[in-house]
Amino acid sequence: MKTYEEVAKEVLRRRDEEAARRAKRRVHTRVACCAAAGLCAVTLTGVGLWRAGLFEGERQRWPVREVAGQASDNGEIAVIPKWEEMSISRQFSELNYRGVRYSSQVTPLADGMVGEYLTQVELEGYDVYTDTAHRTTGTVYAIQGISEACAVAVSFAGTEGYYVYVNPYDTPETLEQLLSDLNLREHMTFGSVWYTFYDEREEEWVNVEFVNVPDSLVWELLLSDGSLENQPEPQEGVVGEMSVSVSIPVLGYENISLWVNHSGWMGTNILDSGKYFFLGSEQVNRFMDYVLAHCEGYEIRYTGGDGAAIPE
Repeated sequence: MKTYEEVAKEVLRRRDEEAARRAKRRVHTRVACCAAAGLCAVTLTGVGLWRAGLFEGERQRWPVREVAGQASDNGEIAVIPKWEEMSISRQFSELNYRGVRYSSQVTPLADGMVGEYLTQVELEGYDVYTDTAHRTTGTVYAIQGISEACAVAVSFAGTEGYYVYVNPYDTPETLEQLLSDLNLREHMTFGSVWYTFYDEREEEWVNVEFVNVPDSLVWELLLSDGSLENQPEPQEGVVGEMSVSVSIPVLGYENISLWVNHSGWMGTNILDSGKYFFLGSEQVNRFMDYVLAHCEGYEIRYTGGDGAAIPE
């Protein structure tokens, strides 16, 4: 049976491997959400284990749902497409605007979302196969209802459409600023809620997906206090125990993460960089307790492509 120390090390190893794997998947910098549809690593505290029922009789169990694929694929090799195979917003994946490097989302902006003209800029791209630098001119526009400090739209001469570029270095001072600058009350949607913990008795990780969790629960218990300050990541680090899958279609985000833990922290990777808010353990536990007790959940078992269970 694994000790707490061994389990904690395993959690941190899994988190680091997942971060490294996802970093290889995009040529430009982007912090992706947790695996599959928002799986997050778990901080193994006594409280978290107790809530999963691991110390008092059998742990809580949910109906099993088999999902084709794998929970992680750390052996994946990233392949960079050839220059001519890439869209123009991927060829020119970085935009230098106002002295800040914005990153392309490789996402066309939805019709009707283009705002006012801002400026023209020169963008640079690099073909790694031919060792050739490319340059082109782009026209920068605001996005309706979204702060240009967070994201802008770019059009390119000779092409149609507008493409989203985000500022991963934007640092809102408060939760309200994050919600308002990106107009998240209008544009953010929620998917499944994921809970991941280690079952010491069976020596395995358990991934539980909760579906049909009311959006109002997230807004009321996690996002209602706009005065919460965006804080630096604690030196000891913080990882989530329960994760809400978040999508922001207008900015090209799908199934990124809004996570919480029993210590009272909430974090997100919106705009591709970590943002941390301290809600307090009482408020976070109200959310987690409600999900565990009242929402429809399934233990996810990953199978291979032929439907066979993946061997341990």
